[in-house]
Amino acid sequence: MIDTDGTGVISRSELEDIMSKVEGLELEEGELDQIMNEIDYEMNGTINYSEFMAATLPVEKFVTEQQLKALFDQFDGDGDQCITADNLSAAFIKFGWSTTSKEEIETIMAEHDLDHNLSISYKEFIAIIHEKDR
Repeated sequence: MIDTDGTGVISRSELEDIMSKVEGLELEEGELDQIMNEIDYEMNGTINYSEFMAATLPVEKFVTEQQLKALFDQFDGDGDQCITADNLSAAFIKFGWSTTSKEEIETIMAEHDLDHNLSISYKEFIAIIHEKDR
């Protein structure tokens, strides 16, 4: 059991404890914090059920193409079929992630704008969504 204290969420220390028991797994300095940051979408220092499921289940088994397009449209605020840094920033504010810095937005864009045209196409967006399944 991962949630050893029965709170209904996984804390950093619980994640660290369970990962330390995985034979052959040795995390380098900062990797656990990186894992927490990538999974903890609410940025509250814990992993809830939805965040855990999103991080561990393959997207294509639970999300339809129509739902993916609707999600893309949430980020594509101006409807021009691409996500710019401004779109991304506006979407993060709308979703309550207003603490996302300009540098973080630039990093996301640099990592996922595969054709380097300063925007993320639907095809690139799908690659982001399926990235964790690789």
